[in-house]
Amino acid sequence: MSEPAAPSDAPLVAVSGNIAAGKSTLCAELAEVARLPLFSENVSDNPYLDDFYEDQEQFSFRTQVFFLSSRVKQLRRLSGIGAIQDRTLREDTVFADVHRDEGTMSERDHRTYRDLFEVLVETTRDPDVVIYLNVDPQVNFARMRRRGRACEEKVTLRYLQQLHAKYENFADDMAKRAVVFDVDWNTFSSAEELWNGTILKEYKADPRPRKIKVCVRSP
Repeated sequence: MSEPAAPSDAPLVAVSGNIAAGKSTLCAELAEVARLPLFSENVSDNPYLDDFYEDQEQFSFRTQVFFLSSRVKQLRRLSGIGAIQDRTLREDTVFADVHRDEGTMSERDHRTYRDLFEVLVETTRDPDVVIYLNVDPQVNFARMRRRGRACEEKVTLRYLQQLHAKYENFADDMAKRAVVFDVDWNTFSSAEELWNGTILKEYKADPRPRKIKVCVRSP
């Protein structure tokens, strides 16, 4: 099945957020509502992910480099077109920085990762719009347990809390580069209402970088 062709003025929209925030589901729904091509996160393609959850200290660097590489390749396909993207390149640093802080990535590996990131990010395009799904870590944890992925069995609430704190900083930083919609997604809502009622309207009215808090109604 071919992807829909995006209008020439369509924005690049990235959906960001913690583990089990609801990104993939919302991305798929937004792609249908907005009639934009969907570029998903290649989680299952990462050959280090299962090993990472077993031994973060040994595999954190390789896991993050794989995600960095795959996202750069994806962004090069997105040059000049509108689309829905599952996670941004810049939020990869959220995970790397948490592992540095926790000692599960050495300072040397973190410096190498950051150097590589800085080189690559300059060659890619930032999104025009970021939809940050702001979810309480306890809600993330409950959703993660419900979906029951074997590789996530050892993910702790504390880890999700640390990621959440970094994501708050990430959203503020991205607001210097894109229109960031900080969306309360503790309860799932309508993708159509979010897109047509808020995202598209606000972006068309003023596409300049800023952060907008959004509280959505339950469907």
